[in-house]
Amino acid sequence: MCLTPRVCPESPRWLMSRDQEKAKEVTLSMARMNKVNVPDEAFLSEDPESIKEELSRKYSIMDLLRTPNMRMRSLKCFYVWFTCSLVFYGFSLNITDLSGNIYLNFLISSIMEIPAYLSLLYLQERFGRKIPVFTYLFLTGLGLIIVTVLPTGNSRVAVAMLSKLCITGGFQGIMIYSIELFPTVVRNTGMGSSSMAARLGATISPFLWLLADVWRPAPYLLFSIMTILAGLLCMLLPETKGLRLPQTLGDGEEFGKGVTERMIDSALTTLKLRKGNDDA
Repeated sequence: MCLTPRVCPESPRWLMSRDQEKAKEVTLSMARMNKVNVPDEAFLSEDPESIKEELSRKYSIMDLLRTPNMRMRSLKCFYVWFTCSLVFYGFSLNITDLSGNIYLNFLISSIMEIPAYLSLLYLQERFGRKIPVFTYLFLTGLGLIIVTVLPTGNSRVAVAMLSKLCITGGFQGIMIYSIELFPTVVRNTGMGSSSMAARLGATISPFLWLLADVWRPAPYLLFSIMTILAGLLCMLLPETKGLRLPQTLGDGEEFGKGVTERMIDSALTTLKLRKGNDDA
């Protein structure tokens, strides 16, 4: 922690509001390390004073909820973070529900996080941000449904461990994705609010296992429904890979506008076409 200020430079976007020369110096240093060229126009702004003024303002969680597009995007992120944390810790803290040696199960459960992180690095660079998060969460939900119907044994443990891998990938994936979804001026606020939602999920997760006293598969079914819904909500968020990220609240409101409507229209069109082919 003591070395962090010396090793990690300040964010160039934040420096743009304080010291543009320092921002340029840091950006060029990053470019040299990554062996890329940065054009001179990258440091030009049509209205630097207005951007500087907005970056210097104080923001709160209310700025995330004030406009409709930002509000829906923020609420979706909060729900996905809440669900990922709830399922991740709910599974990890109740590993004893599985058959076999609890110490071996816990060790395997921890090891499964390593391929989750490694696969996420490749998948998010290859397929973008939201497709891997959707896939991980959907597979988590599917795996937990299978766990509820499998009899006690090694196969049930194996599927549960694969589900742990998937929820780990989904949780880490939404962290990376959310950083790019929130505009620069409210990025800290957005990430902090999302983390608060995740902590709430982690707090609630141990108590949900009390549902097993009423009906044993209930916790797994609840987790599966919540993760599948979270994955579907991710598909209604805009893709961020390779795009210019929003800086101001105005940029954030315009960023990804209409994505939800287009996704719903596309889904309905696909269903109609399939229905027509079946009727034919």
